[in-house]
Amino acid sequence: MPIETVIAEIDAEIARLQQAKTLLRGSGLTEANKARARPKTASGTVKRRKKRILSVEARNRIAEAQRKRWVAQNKAAKKIATAKSAVKKTKTARPKPAKAFAARTIKPEAGASKS
Repeated sequence: MPIETVIAEIDAEIARLQQAKTLLRGSGLTEANKARARPKTASGTVKRRKKRILSVEARNRIAEAQRKRWVAQNKAAKKIATAKSAVKKTKTARPKPAKAFAARTIKPEAGASKS
């Protein structure tokens, strides 16, 4: 391999590594990515939202509402279960067809002769 080819490959590798380095440092963000990034204050720190704190009363109201939803859900499930069991009770066993029963109990006729 000629030396010029090797040097060109090394230069290409250096360019790729420098590009990766800038991406890792964060200076390679595109405009779309910059828009999604967290906003920074003038001092350069990340601006964080204040943590929202619920009062005890609010938490209790939410918990009670969820319990009411569970009760309603369980009542609906019980209604469906009782309706299904009622349908099962009304179904009766079907009798066997008469032909199948008669075919098994046929006896030879008295007047028939054996050959």
